[in-house]
Amino acid sequence: MTSEQITPRRLFGENRCKLKLHWLAARRTHPAPLTPQEMRVVQRLMPGETQPRAIRVVDAEQLGEEGAARRHERMRELIEDAPFAVLIGDDQRPSEACVAGFEKAGIPLFRSPLPAERVYKELIFYQRGLLGESRVLHGVFLEVQGVGMLLSGEPGVGKSELALAMVSRGHRFIADDAPEFWRDGDALSGACPPVLQDFIEVRGLGFLDIRSLFGDSAMKFRKNLQLIIQLERMTPERLVKVDRALDSTQYLDILGIKIPMITLPVTAGQQLAVLVETAVKVHIQRRQGYDSNRVFAERQAAIMGQGPVICPGTRGG
Repeated sequence: MTSEQITPRRLFGENRCKLKLHWLAARRTHPAPLTPQEMRVVQRLMPGETQPRAIRVVDAEQLGEEGAARRHERMRELIEDAPFAVLIGDDQRPSEACVAGFEKAGIPLFRSPLPAERVYKELIFYQRGLLGESRVLHGVFLEVQGVGMLLSGEPGVGKSELALAMVSRGHRFIADDAPEFWRDGDALSGACPPVLQDFIEVRGLGFLDIRSLFGDSAMKFRKNLQLIIQLERMTPERLVKVDRALDSTQYLDILGIKIPMITLPVTAGQQLAVLVETAVKVHIQRRQGYDSNRVFAERQAAIMGQGPVICPGTRGG
């Protein structure tokens, strides 16, 4: 076994103090270890979904309030999914019969008095630390139309105000100022450090709690970074020199993964939220194989190859 492999004993030992863990069942079993890349932390699954060999985090709602028989049934379903380990949060205490079931199945069962959501997040950051490749990127990390997007730009350009507008329009907030990113296979995952969780700083208003202002639906804990939008302040004189037909997309190499970056000029009176939403839609189109710049250029080339173009309603001289 290499030092990179994760066993139940290592998982428990390295998170015991932080999560105040109690080991309830299957102390002496030795399932095949995981590598950090194989580690998957799951809090909730859709009905009918399974994820064997995952580390499952269970909360009070998942255990339900239907009585001992239903709670036992839910635990039986967990065991049948063959997880690597199960952590019960929200200070829930399983019955002796449930503990015995995990013992018989050889599946480690841990309990934490902490909220299950916090247990889940701490395990995600634990995995990130094991992977050993992470980077902080300054900006505001959002989920816009299902796309993980980082708003970047120099201080004072309006990132936080724009992010607040995006959340007001129904998009989801992940992190302000210093989101952390790490490689997850061929993707770049990002999340908010615990100390900054839920908060955004807006000039004139101070630190705002997005969760308390907009509700849980406005929040996202973790997302793959798929697009960077760079805000760049421009004077009107400089703006008129920008070639509107020129695609501003570049690619940044972050931990070996190339992320597209679109530069948007910032001037007085612009509807930046609309421009950002449109930039995300353009990105989605390109992923689906449609590039409007290329289509327009091909149309121009085809028309120019046909000779002079007479616009409808005009007469020859």
